[in-house]
Amino acid sequence: MMLVIGSGLFALALVYVFQRANYGLLLFEGLGTPPNENWIFVINKSLRLVANDLICFFMIFSIFKEKNYRQVAVVVFMIELLVILPIYLLLKLNLEGTSEISSPMLSFIHRLIVNPTLMIFTGMALAYQKFIFPTLRKS
Repeated sequence: MMLVIGSGLFALALVYVFQRANYGLLLFEGLGTPPNENWIFVINKSLRLVANDLICFFMIFSIFKEKNYRQVAVVVFMIELLVILPIYLLLKLNLEGTSEISSPMLSFIHRLIVNPTLMIFTGMALAYQKFIFPTLRKS
């Protein structure tokens, strides 16, 4: 289990180190179309979210073998990807544009979306329920 956690943390660190890489620009150049600043921003933020959450999934799926725990992680990811991310991108692009600096209003949403904060909290909540408070768990 420690190897899984260590590998996951290392992979999250790699995503953080390469966060400034412009994958959206590479995609547009590969397609031969002129880059659109908003689409590049959307692609970069979405790819980072998916990479972070897939790494967290790997850790959660390796640590928790129970199906219902895994389902909770999938539900949290889907809400994050299909609800919170589009709202964040809409607000960010309409209010502030593609700048990397967020206003205090969007800063908290940015932390939940771009960083793996929500999935880490999910893993901690599942661990709390499984190891600290096992009477709440259903078999």
